[in-house]
Amino acid sequence: MNMSNSANVASTEGGVSGGTSTLSPTSGSAVLSTSSIKHVPANESVTITQTLDPLNDTNWAVWKANMKHTFKLCGVSGYIYGDTKRPNPTHNPTGAENWDFNDTYGARIIFSNISASQKIHVSQDCPAHEMWDNLEAIYKVTGHTTIINYVRALFKCNAEDGDNILEHLSNLRVTFE
Repeated sequence: MNMSNSANVASTEGGVSGGTSTLSPTSGSAVLSTSSIKHVPANESVTITQTLDPLNDTNWAVWKANMKHTFKLCGVSGYIYGDTKRPNPTHNPTGAENWDFNDTYGARIIFSNISASQKIHVSQDCPAHEMWDNLEAIYKVTGHTTIINYVRALFKCNAEDGDNILEHLSNLRVTFE
């Protein structure tokens, strides 16, 4: 993809059109101006917006990877990672209204893909990026206890006779990324 094509792709992702972009340090996606935020079409099939396994206490790494693809397909990555800022409603009432819709859509995608036990970690009334930040903070790998738990998990990861070794190794890689 040449530079002009990548700029065109970046200017349309996240429901923003016609803005300037820079790379975000948090998500690696383009941070776009909010001069002309468009309404994201929320007509994706449940097969796109719903994961097979909602977030629970044990599947953060796999769930997170699946959700990143879902966010990109639905055009809400900028809202989830906080890269698309809400326009001032006084100067751009339509853009602010579209931003509110797109952010709510992103928050709904998150909320509908977490198990009931995980819903206590997110508020239905906060922006999508706050929901995401809360979940990341809970599952963030820090501290010696987490490291000990990863070592324990590694020692318990055994393939049985007849298991698909490539699938087993792939699961190990996802778990420890």
